[in-house]
Amino acid sequence: MPQPEYVKIDVDGHEIPLADDAAQGLGACRQLLIEIEDAKMDLLTHRFGELGLTIASKHPVQNYAGLWNCIFVR
Repeated sequence: MPQPEYVKIDVDGHEIPLADDAAQGLGACRQLLIEIEDAKMDLLTHRFGELGLTIASKHPVQNYAGLWNCIFVR
């Protein structure tokens, strides 16, 4: 089975452990959509950057202050 090119991740607060273990699974990913809290934004942007993904845009999640829908691209 080929690796996905586009991935949406919704792990309800477990983004950091996912990013720590994501290198193999996101190797071919061209775009990633993930919800990120303000407190985790810098760390996760750095971790996904190490995987070759750069944040392209972020949009506030409606009715949730400090929560963002982020799109990363390769």
